Amino acid sequence: MGAGAVGHVYGAAMAKAGASVAWYVRERHVPELEAGWTVRRVRRLRGEDVHVVSAPELLTTPAQVAQQRWDQVWLCVPSNAVHEPDVEAMLLATGDATIVSLTPGPDDRERLVEIVGADRLVEGLIPILAWVEHEPLATVWYVPPLSSFLFAGPATEPVVRLMRAGGLAGKAVADLRAVAPWGVAFTSSLVAELQTAGWSFRAFDRNHQRRYRQAFDELCGIIAAQHGRSVPLPVRLLGRIVTRTGLRVADVIMPLDLQWFLQQHFTKVGAQTTRTLRVYVDSAVTLGLPAPRAVVALLEKREALEPA
Repeated sequence: MGAGAVGHVYGAAMAKAGASVAWYVRERHVPELEAGWTVRRVRRLRGEDVHVVSAPELLTTPAQVAQQRWDQVWLCVPSNAVHEPDVEAMLLATGDATIVSLTPGPDDRERLVEIVGADRLVEGLIPILAWVEHEPLATVWYVPPLSSFLFAGPATEPVVRLMRAGGLAGKAVADLRAVAPWGVAFTSSLVAELQTAGWSFRAFDRNHQRRYRQAFDELCGIIAAQHGRSVPLPVRLLGRIVTRTGLRVADVIMPLDLQWFLQQHFTKVGAQTTRTLRVYVDSAVTLGLPAPRAVVALLEKREALEPA
């Protein structure tokens, strides 16, 4: 579900593995997608890998989904979409298919279990940076060093086998919830504060860094209370290593314009970031924790920027 950059990459990997793949998309996207697209993996030292998707099968209604039998249904949509009625309608039309969720929201699992049950659900992490280029339509993607395609759930093994057959380093883990929330806290606090700096690494000064770290620490405290565990040392260190210089160095090292990518991608999924932060604020209240003031202040600043 979803034929944006992430849906392009995972769908192309499945097709490369020999699977029959269809993309579920909004009607308005069909004209651009029906001619197909190119998927290019950028490698720092080994050039590019190219896969062409031609004559893709495009579905736009739950009725079309219900007419076929599916082995796996992959959710390649922003987290907030999981909580919308049209996604539920599509999921209810998938029969007994395994549902693979790549959405990072802190309450996404709970919502999906309500719809399809825990036995059918596999959760995964997106370790790639991917973006869409137009005229001609193409998706470019890059895997940062030490990244893994992690999956967890009762039906994980067939998912991992499919990813490996398609050239992605899939790996099964016992519990993704022990790993994923810390990354969500890091990413959501960083990109939210970076937006208030105009998406500029040069403008991400000490004041922005301080506010980002305060929000990150608050989110980690909420997650630790939710899961009954302390914040791991590597996570604590992660919150301290992001500086303006570090971001600008990463921009030089990576084979893409990182500053541009973060602005483009996280502007597109801005509703996901906002919803994630709000869910954690509500969780703090439910858990009886002190109000996460830095997170609340960050939300207020983002809301003031949204009209622009």
